[in-house]
Amino acid sequence: MKIQFIIFIETPFGEIKKRIDPVILLGVAHLTAICERNGCSVSIIDQYYERLSDKDIVQQVQSFNPDIISFVGHTFNANHIVKVAEEIKKFSDALIILDGGEICCRSIIDVVENKMPAAIDFGIIGEEDTIEDIICAVRKKENVFDVLGIIYEKNNKIVKTYRKPINDLDSLPFPAFHLFDLEKYSCIHRKRGMYKVNLPIMMSRGCPYKCAFCSQTKYYKDVRYRSVDKVIDEIKYLKEKFKDYIYSFCFMDFTLTFDRERVFQLCEKIIKYGLNDNVFYKGQTRADCLDLQLAKIMQKAGFKRLIIGAESGSDDILQKIDKKISRSDIENCVQIGKSAGIELDLQFIIGLPGETRTSAWETIKFARKLECSFVSLNIATAYPGSKLYELAKEGKEGLSLENGGFSNYQHMSASMMSVGNLSARQITFYHKIFAIYANLSFKKISHIIKNFGFFFMCKQILILLMPPLKGLNRFRFKVRI
Repeated sequence: MKIQFIIFIETPFGEIKKRIDPVILLGVAHLTAICERNGCSVSIIDQYYERLSDKDIVQQVQSFNPDIISFVGHTFNANHIVKVAEEIKKFSDALIILDGGEICCRSIIDVVENKMPAAIDFGIIGEEDTIEDIICAVRKKENVFDVLGIIYEKNNKIVKTYRKPINDLDSLPFPAFHLFDLEKYSCIHRKRGMYKVNLPIMMSRGCPYKCAFCSQTKYYKDVRYRSVDKVIDEIKYLKEKFKDYIYSFCFMDFTLTFDRERVFQLCEKIIKYGLNDNVFYKGQTRADCLDLQLAKIMQKAGFKRLIIGAESGSDDILQKIDKKISRSDIENCVQIGKSAGIELDLQFIIGLPGETRTSAWETIKFARKLECSFVSLNIATAYPGSKLYELAKEGKEGLSLENGGFSNYQHMSASMMSVGNLSARQITFYHKIFAIYANLSFKKISHIIKNFGFFFMCKQILILLMPPLKGLNRFRFKVRI
């Protein structure tokens, strides 16, 4: 049996973002590993990283002639996925499925006015074991709509068949990174002068928090863990198999340090087995889930960078979105990172419920004064499954859909809604101002130039300020990191 995965996940900042932080999808790597385990021939098409046109994709599908085609995307790729699926459906009898989880499936349904697109047979809302059951059903010529963990349309109604999450995450096979063209996901390492990749890894799934903007809390309420030994075995395996390619591992956990003792054990074993030689580690966590003792052992184990969800510089906004942290927690976290020698990337969001011109400037000024390596700003986006999504649909908390609403998910490049007296256009404007003003300090500029180069810094600023200058993205270059 042949299965072809087609990835449509384009970063909003184009070529620059791609070369700073290339992304290999861990979910797809797990899915393809399961397909191989079940004796399938697997092909991966990544339109963005392989620089493929829609016509190129259609030609590759015709050449591979798969039995199952799995589209993988995100909310802001919904229209594109439907368009390409319709082209493929014209000549292929393959089962066409959407495998981006319930968030992506729900987004596509919203795009086509609460209907599953005719070109897509169904979507997968379960985890990796769902694809295993689909393969089994197709082989036995059974009804695939009896499989649990899918969403489809029947008699003009959306039908969901839920299945329990995978409790034993240790049962998942190691990700099949060998099926990816790793050079396409590489960037040039400044010190080593060679192309290296950043491989994703996970220790847990789920998040116990209920932030209003996050869609994951609805689908991943309970935190499930892999054993520390299994994570260590995977790191050993990947370091050995891809030793000529790796420069870092990125933990994809929603809140890596939520279980403090587990992370402590992980770091001790990384140090014990020398797994911090020639690589470093990254991850993301909350401002209130990091203490100095933990940060120090993480730094010793090779954790060089942590992303912190700061979200806002306004305590009122933080309270409205149920973040359950304060400005002082964020400031304390920055000091911990500085003392431990870990670079922090603080992520903020603009356009949240209760946002005003005053709170927007409060966030910008707050981010500027923080002594961290980098700060970045996302535009609030109402993803299906989040509290923000429900508020936007009902027009509550001053939220009003603009720019096509749910049919125009653009995430970091343009706002899809207004908040109170702030229009979507004004929110987008503040987003651009933030990118410059919040990072326009000698310390932050020096850090960017040191790690990425002066030309990159200038080009990033231009593209953030003037999205219409898309022609700049056509330059092909490798950024040093």
